[in-house]
Amino acid sequence: MLGKYTVQDIHELLSLVKGGSLGDSRKEFWQARAVLVKQDASIYGDHKRMAALIEGLFNLKGKINLDTPFRLYIFSAQERVEVKDVSFRDSLEFSFMTYQGFSPAHELRGEKIAVVEALLQKHRLPVDLWSKPGFQLLRWETQVFDVSATGEVEEVV
Repeated sequence: MLGKYTVQDIHELLSLVKGGSLGDSRKEFWQARAVLVKQDASIYGDHKRMAALIEGLFNLKGKINLDTPFRLYIFSAQERVEVKDVSFRDSLEFSFMTYQGFSPAHELRGEKIAVVEALLQKHRLPVDLWSKPGFQLLRWETQVFDVSATGEVEEVV
């Protein structure tokens, strides 16, 4: 991934967002990224809306509680992939005719075909849909961080 963030970067970013400051942040926080936050089994944000990382997180501040545990997903780029090239560490998006679906990294278990079939099953679609002509699968470059109630940050790998 181009421009990977460290645990220390995320800790600093969260401190800026909690403090309500956007202006004095490092240039790395202004790189275009999409942001999702999973908290209490709900997901906030939009994986397709690219904006400055700090702005994306700042815009979610009113929807999430930064003082309780949450999982932070940071997306940078996408690429089309074949089923044989995916894993549970990937954020996946599919499309087939009018059907579309998405799942963040580490939400589905298994490897390769099992992950894609679980994604399709999650969206109540036939699990063999991936083998049909016209099925498209995208993998998003994703970094995932767990943030505790005390503000400790750990990268999920």
